[in-house]
Amino acid sequence: MTGLFIWCDLSAYHPAQAEGFYEDLFGWRFDASEGGYLNAFAGNSAVAGVYEMPAKFRDIGLPSFWMSYIAVESVATVVAAAKAQGGRIEMQERDGSEGSVALIRDPLGAGFTVYEGDGERGGMGMDAAGLRVGHALYISDASAVKPFYRALFGWQFEPRDGYYDILSAEGAPVASIHECDAEERGGFEYWGIGFAVEDMPDARRRVLNAGGTVFGEMRLGQHVAVSVADRDDAAFLLIERKG
Repeated sequence: MTGLFIWCDLSAYHPAQAEGFYEDLFGWRFDASEGGYLNAFAGNSAVAGVYEMPAKFRDIGLPSFWMSYIAVESVATVVAAAKAQGGRIEMQERDGSEGSVALIRDPLGAGFTVYEGDGERGGMGMDAAGLRVGHALYISDASAVKPFYRALFGWQFEPRDGYYDILSAEGAPVASIHECDAEERGGFEYWGIGFAVEDMPDARRRVLNAGGTVFGEMRLGQHVAVSVADRDDAAFLLIERKG
């Protein structure tokens, strides 16, 4: 499991508002855990989390954002490697009884969280609407970060037509890298998350009706993908299950 994406959550300015937005869009149901963290479920599968934006992020004006989590054997080892490779550590702490986490930024500033522990994670696949489909890095220069991720996770990079597939050290698919100009990326370097939907036109309408934003459309293999944002400007992808 080391080096694989296992979870995602949303740091939201208005968690109750986000709960209603995603409940309408994906049909998620929410259960609150200790500390006010909201766990989202698609059917019986735990899909994602939602929590209130920490004060330190509010103070620097960050918009709401989706965070990707990567499983590791040792957070301390990965943090040391990240520092040696030009990364920045935003946070490192013990995650209650669940395990340890660290929020890391790669040399270009794209953030992700590494997780060490046995806590239950999941909710990935194309079997139903609302499941997490995959993760992709949208960045200005792939060559600037490939050595970083290779050192941390042993990832391999296979060039495709206009992007890179990311493979684990054992050759399993992990994610992808897409080089984009600043306008396409909204000026940010970031890890994006895609969620499955049954009907793309209906999903687009739901986003707009709930006060969200719809951006561009693209093809990801045999699937249609649309970039959107919720009412607090947290961006993510919709991936149509058809095809």
